[in-house]
This record gives sequence, structure tokens and C-alpha cells, in this order.
Amino acid sequence: MSRLALAILSIICLISALGCGGGSGGGNDNVSVNIQGSSGSNTPVGRFYPKNVTIQPGDKVTWFNTDTVAHQVVSGTLTPQGNPLVVYTITIGITGFSPAFLQANLGDTIRFNNLTGSTFEMVIVNDNGQVVSDVTLAQGELRTITFPGAGAYLFRQAGSQLNVGQIVLYGQPTPDNQFESPVLSPGQTFTRQFNTTGTFNYFDLNQNNPNQSFMTGTISVQ
Repeated sequence: MSRLALAILSIICLISALGCGGGSGGGNDNVSVNIQGSSGSNTPVGRFYPKNVTIQPGDKVTWFNTDTVAHQVVSGTLTPQGNPLVVYTITIGITGFSPAFLQANLGDTIRFNNLTGSTFEMVIVNDNGQVVSDVTLAQGELRTITFPGAGAYLFRQAGSQLNVGQIVLYGQPTPDNQFESPVLSPGQTFTRQFNTTGTFNYFDLNQNNPNQSFMTGTISVQ
């Protein structure tokens, strides 16, 4: 093999870092996360989809604002801002939930009162369709339900898609200064590369009222 061919082969090996005795390269994929608005009962208000993403060091994440209003992606968490003395009671009746839609602060007390006349099994799912609670209430039982964090949740009778209720829990924005997008108008994107391992939490900062922020997501770099 000529010296020129060897030189070209060496350059190719160096660039690709694959085979030819080279080391393993880091990730270089680009993962997409959609910022969605309301699109029916499965996404009652809005969400990041997918909500939880796992990537490798060196990968990039691009957020696409597919909603019709502006959004801003900010690293950090939404912490409780409610008051346990503020109590909301959702009644479960024969015809469904009352109220069927509730807005409250994370940290407020949320209770369910079963007045259906029989035992009632209820499922609560988050904005990514994951079950976060499956509880059975006896007739007449009044029970406080603890939610895992700020967000939009659906609750319904187990095994049924009818009589669905919705709750949105707002949290206090607590940035950790890891990353922050500009305000994204509809159709705009924001991309960030993650070069170190770890778990990065983020939220959508409500542009009209920061204290009504509720959408969250997680990037896990492994």
C-alpha cells in the first residue's frame, strides 16, 4: 500500500474513531422533544413529549415548539408553593367526578370522596400516560391523594375511559442555571448538547404567570 493510501486510511480512522485500533467515540445523536399544547383527553393542557429522555454523553436534545403559544425551556425543578390548609375535594359520583377539572398549587391538599354507592378503583396518570397512582376507595371514603410533582394529571375509573377528570398542579420555578432557552415562538427550536453524565431536570416557564408553571421533563445522560 502506498504512503498516500496509508495516510488517507489513518485520517479516516482518526475521524471516525471506529475500528483500526481507535478508541470508542461518544454519542452524537440528536433527540427530539416536542413541546405540545392541548390535543384531547390524553394531553389536557400541555406537555413535553417524550417527558423522560435517556441519551449518551455528546448527544444533543432539540426542543420543538409545536404549540400555538410561546414556551421557554429552563433547567431546574418546580417546587411546592401550595398550602396544606388549602383543601380541594373532588366528589366521585355515579355520573362522574365533580369538579371534573381542577387547578391547584403543588402542596395544596387534594381529597377524593367516593359517593358512588360502592367500592371505586381509581387510576391517576401523568401527562406522559404513566400510571402514578392506583387506589381503591370504599363507599363513603374520603382520602387525601399525594401527587409526585407539578404537572397535568388525568384520573378515571380503572378499566374505563369514560368520566375522565383532570387536575393541573402548579409549582414554584426553581432554576439551577444549567441551561435556558430563549422564549420560543410557535415553530421555533432550541438545541443543547449534553457532554457530562447525570440527570438534568427542566420545566417550561409560563410566560404569562411564572407561578402557573407545570410542565416538566428529565434528561438522563448515561
